[in-house]
Amino acid sequence: KTKAESAQTTAANNLRDAQDSYSTVYWENRRLESTASGLSQTNKDQEAAALRAVQNAEASLAQAQAAYQQAKQDEVIGLAQAEASLKDAETQLDALLAGPTAAELASAQASLASAQSSLDKLLHPATPADLVSAQASLDQARINLEQLTSPGSAADLAGAEATLAQAQVQLASAKLDLEHATLTAPFDGLVAAVGFVAGDSASAGTIDVINASRMYIEISLGETDVSQVQPGMAVELTFDAVADTTITGAVDTVAPVATVSQNVVTYPVRVSFEPGAAPIRVGMTATGTIITERISGAILVPSRAVQSVGPIQAVQVRPGQGMPPVTVQVQTGLSINGQTEILSCVETGGQCLREGDTLVISATTSASSTQQRSGLGGGFGGGGGSTAPRGVPFP
Repeated sequence: KTKAESAQTTAANNLRDAQDSYSTVYWENRRLESTASGLSQTNKDQEAAALRAVQNAEASLAQAQAAYQQAKQDEVIGLAQAEASLKDAETQLDALLAGPTAAELASAQASLASAQSSLDKLLHPATPADLVSAQASLDQARINLEQLTSPGSAADLAGAEATLAQAQVQLASAKLDLEHATLTAPFDGLVAAVGFVAGDSASAGTIDVINASRMYIEISLGETDVSQVQPGMAVELTFDAVADTTITGAVDTVAPVATVSQNVVTYPVRVSFEPGAAPIRVGMTATGTIITERISGAILVPSRAVQSVGPIQAVQVRPGQGMPPVTVQVQTGLSINGQTEILSCVETGGQCLREGDTLVISATTSASSTQQRSGLGGGFGGGGGSTAPRGVPFP
């Protein structure tokens, strides 16, 4: 089969060479046709000869492919024959080890009785020739009976075992040849790319297989953000191409050494996730947040509601319908996605910031309320003991 496969590869290469030669001659002749001198007979003969070479190469490739297919079929047949030979050898060895069956003994004894009866009949009266023939039959019947009743000799057993061992070697060789005729991937997945065509010799790395059950994203974080990230942290992912879908992944690795490009220091971070039933494809763009901390009992307000006067931050709270707003000094935490975490507040006029309070943002913007939230990438939970994450967002 290897020789037939090599012949097929050679035929395929010869066909490509013939096609390249014909293409060169063909386009050169088309160029000459557009010139004043036109095509010469020599040019025409060259084109015809190149075309015949392509046709001959195609025929040779077809023959080589047929020979290769026949060689593969012969290999399968050889495997079946080897298995049959092994089974026969095992049967013969089992027969020698087990001894004669009751039916075989009965048949031999019946043959002996028949021969003895024939001899007795010939003795009264019988010719010398009849006696010799009957005696020979009797002797043969006795030999057959002795062979059945006596165990196999050491030579018989050795011969049967040698035949069995040879059949086992032939079967193993046939199975190995059959295994080598099949390309097997090291894991289940999807074929993403095939780097060869029919007739080429296959080598390592010619087929790309991806594991679609578990995917990963390579991101780069700045030195300030990466200091907050550790392997195993949860990651909330969204995808531009898949609306209303959030997938939870995890940080696999954080590079110990930075990558510097145009004087910008970043650290490669690998995030893995299982897409499940979501139609995620390799190459899609993802946005997400690495959850570095979760805070319980936090209050969120719109970031535009927070006013800064020097080091002091405050919000305007309307204590009731028709009442003037009250300025409440607050201490803020993380701000993300247009929301700001309120860590604490200073009571002013009996008014402290609480969940559900109405905030005054500006004269041109309608009033807003504080809220509790648990969400992606740095949202914060409100009262009632809910929790929400602090996070590092990435594009």
